[in-house]
Amino acid sequence: MQLSEIGISLHWVILKWHSKRCTN
Repeated sequence: MQLSEIGISLHWVILKWHSKRCTN
């Protein structure tokens, strides 16, 4: 895995976590 791929994965995880937290 390249650093860019890991960064994108982490970015999506944070976005999903934020959306769940905001909806609740």
